[in-house]
Amino acid sequence: RTDTYEVKAAVSSSDLSQLKIGQTISLFATNINKEVTATINRIGKKVDISTQTVNVYLRVSDKDIKEGMYLEGEVKIGAYQNVIIVDSDLISRDKRVYLIENSRVISKKVNVLSIEHENTIISGLNDGDCLVVEKVNTPIQGIRATAK
Repeated sequence: RTDTYEVKAAVSSSDLSQLKIGQTISLFATNINKEVTATINRIGKKVDISTQTVNVYLRVSDKDIKEGMYLEGEVKIGAYQNVIIVDSDLISRDKRVYLIENSRVISKKVNVLSIEHENTIISGLNDGDCLVVEKVNTPIQGIRATAK
């Protein structure tokens, strides 16, 4: 068929829980300046180890769409509350960040909600927590520190 296409999109593995088969998504074809609707047809099962993304396959039907066209899409998955955006390098592999508490460095487990390039959206910090914002290559938990 030349009126129905499958579009492959790479989606951050941390955002997959917000996507469902059958969900509709708006796509924009820049070269024809047109918005079209696509439906999530299937979701891949493998995470690309280099990008930490999963392929999501969309079905799009529109007489103006042609094979080889680039489409841009955006999925609005709701708003986050009580979150902070931090440099991804500040989060350890076991999803912990360093804080200064009572003049000592401690580590605290956080919830990773979304990873977007070099930034990560996290929750789990409290008002007044003093986050260490310099990248650390060695464990520093327990050392004395002061906030600037």
